[in-house]
Amino acid sequence: MIPLSSLFSRFFPAKKTGKEAPCLSREMAFVGLLVEMAYADAQLDEREMQMIKHIVQERLSLKEEEALLLLRQAHEMMQKDYDHRPCTKTVASGFSQEDKLSLIEDLWRILLADKYVDVRESKLLRSVQLALGMSLDDIEKARERATSISTEPLKPLQCSCQG
Repeated sequence: MIPLSSLFSRFFPAKKTGKEAPCLSREMAFVGLLVEMAYADAQLDEREMQMIKHIVQERLSLKEEEALLLLRQAHEMMQKDYDHRPCTKTVASGFSQEDKLSLIEDLWRILLADKYVDVRESKLLRSVQLALGMSLDDIEKARERATSISTEPLKPLQCSCQG
């Protein structure tokens, strides 16, 4: 079995850009929760990694190198004593209801990317849902949106950095 950090590094290699990640607070909370979902089942899958990269680029309106930098920072955060509660607290206080629903939809996309739902992934989704004050109806709507086939690009989050 390949160690998670090696697998992550293969998908998101470190690049020296001389830039800091854009808008580290809300954006890092968003990306941190996405990465946490990918790690939740202790099996980092290529489909999950590609899904996260796509979501981060689309939702945060980032170029590939900016998204990779943010993902690298989220990965490094995960290597420390990571606790998703600060991320959920930032999202709870800094995201609109629509953006919270988009986050839950994206967590579903990652959860379903490897075609297997692990109990730890379900527990994380439930924990985030409760911390954000989302109803079970909201969770079901997000799941339906995540599983529907759409050719439309993901809608950027309202909290993302623009200019």
